[in-house]
Amino acid sequence: MIRITEVTKAYASSRGLVPVVDGVSLSLDAGRSLALMGRSGSGKTTLLYLIGGLERPDSGQIFCLEQPLHSLTGNSLARFLRKNVGFLFQFGNLLSYLTVAENVAFPLRLNNVPAAQRDRRVQELLEKIGLAPAAHALPRELSGGEIQRVAFARAVAHRPGILLADEPTSSLDSASAYNLMDLMFRVGRDEGRTTLVATHDPAVTALADRTVRLEDGKIAHATDADSTDRSAGQES
Repeated sequence: MIRITEVTKAYASSRGLVPVVDGVSLSLDAGRSLALMGRSGSGKTTLLYLIGGLERPDSGQIFCLEQPLHSLTGNSLARFLRKNVGFLFQFGNLLSYLTVAENVAFPLRLNNVPAAQRDRRVQELLEKIGLAPAAHALPRELSGGEIQRVAFARAVAHRPGILLADEPTSSLDSASAYNLMDLMFRVGRDEGRTTLVATHDPAVTALADRTVRLEDGKIAHATDADSTDRSAGQES
């Protein structure tokens, strides 16, 4: 699960410190999905990176899988992220010189997963994303939607407890975007994974368990799929 409390982050500019994330608190249980919505500059990507340990908060606490990411540093942070967090970015970022199967296997190699176990997991994921026949293809031979599906498979190959996705559907057509998000959330529920997506795409909010909208670095409102909006200022 994820729990963050009164997290802040500001960046220096010619106008002084500019707050990007301003006192945000939220929590999300294992197996649940959350869409972070907001205009450009609202703080959603920075919040995602703070939760993923790619940025450090100026203040506040961030607990992921009961580990205090706000205080982990160096090798301890790197080990935690390598084993427990998967990242999916806007354009997939596949390694161009590796095949589809080799890209998916990459985090398993980093985590020293034995070859036989690694091969089984790669085959399982390629079947789930519908690309088993493309196992030996290179990224340049894939469509945009296929690239994102492979990037998703790579992000979850090592069965991380948390998946963080930053605008994963922005380069996709509506059908490919829906298929990717449906796959992402469905596999996340099946494997007990907590999934957070920073997005502008309303289709993502239709599939996510919860939606949090940020404005000027603060939570403007939060919505559960099966409940009404919660007022701003409450923990979401």
